[in-house]
Amino acid sequence: MVTGVGDARASYDANTAPTAQPLRYHRYPVVSEVQAGWFAECVVPYPEGMEERHETTDYEAKGPAFWLEVTGDSMTAPAGVKPSVPEGTLVLVDTGIEPSPGKLVVAQLDESNEATFKKLIVDGGQRYLKPLNPSYPLIPINGNCRILGVAVEAKTKL
Repeated sequence: MVTGVGDARASYDANTAPTAQPLRYHRYPVVSEVQAGWFAECVVPYPEGMEERHETTDYEAKGPAFWLEVTGDSMTAPAGVKPSVPEGTLVLVDTGIEPSPGKLVVAQLDESNEATFKKLIVDGGQRYLKPLNPSYPLIPINGNCRILGVAVEAKTKL
């Protein structure tokens, strides 16, 4: 029988201690689907505040935020390339972040409910929406659409 083991543990003084962690979760509505391909209908089916579904996150949005579900495969990058946003992924869109080149954005055609999810790039002074899937072409932005917000988080349910 080993003696003194209990005594050694009792006299041990740890330099850390458990601390209560604040719960800072935020709920944002899932408002629609967004096409990861060409512009497609992106309908907000409920009045603001009346959405049937919400998702939580620890991200605190800078402006009004909402989740969109990705449809299509234009934002699915080739194997081993990151980021990749496959179909079925929920994307949190923050409208309070400035859309800058390199950000993943949701863009909506002017005077329409059609929207798409792409990477914003600038080449030679011209702005484009670029899919992560190289099988799809660049979409030039020529004043025909507006950026709704920047994707800040993605989650996939298995």
